[in-house]
Amino acid sequence: MTITPLIAISGLATAYAAVLDRLERRLPIHPRYIWLEVVGGVLITVVPVMIARRANPMLSARDYERLIIAGFVASGTPIILWQLIRYRRTVTH
Repeated sequence: MTITPLIAISGLATAYAAVLDRLERRLPIHPRYIWLEVVGGVLITVVPVMIARRANPMLSARDYERLIIAGFVASGTPIILWQLIRYRRTVTH
């Protein structure tokens, strides 16, 4: 299993969290468009994995499944950290 797509996923998710934070501060998009945020997060997770799979067609089904799970961990971690920081800011203010 290659780590390159996981680094890309983590970087994309971090940038995505920053964009969402700015949007949610400036526009009243929360909670009306949570579904769109989720769709964006899933795409950030599965597209790099799909690209990695096509680049390495010999990747076994088991390794592909592991890459998908690791991708969700890599994309979810920055989003969870962003939400925790945001919650902490709300509670302390």
